[in-house]
Amino acid sequence: MPGNLALDWITNIKAAYTAYDTAKAKYDTDAAAWKTWTEYKPPAPGMFDGIFGTTEDPNKPAVVQ
Repeated sequence: MPGNLALDWITNIKAAYTAYDTAKAKYDTDAAAWKTWTEYKPPAPGMFDGIFGTTEDPNKPAVVQ
């Protein structure tokens, strides 16, 4: 086996797994944010919302991009 062929091959495999783990972590984070955003149900309107306007819901999730 010439030179460091086996070591280079193992290094390449490790880099591929590291890249996959990074991409999977980002996907899981984004998927959780989308799930939270799509399942959000705003509270029912209050009795005086027509007079005073609706208040901002503090539990509303941020917009996902």
